[in-house]
Amino acid sequence: SIGEGCSLMPGAHVAGSVHLGHHVLVGSGANILNSLHVGANARIGAGAVVTRPVAAGATVVGVPARELHSK
Repeated sequence: SIGEGCSLMPGAHVAGSVHLGHHVLVGSGANILNSLHVGANARIGAGAVVTRPVAAGATVVGVPARELHSK
């Protein structure tokens, strides 16, 4: 499911049973895999490959995605 106010940039892919919280930003070319939860106000960097849940307010980047910081 996709929460209110989410932004998926061009080329972003969501596979499986993924829940995006409210106001999540998914960068260009990012891939969200498996059945996982992305918390509200999280940011996923361009080209990131997300294989684990993302905490609310977190910023994740890289392959595989790792947390840079959290609000």
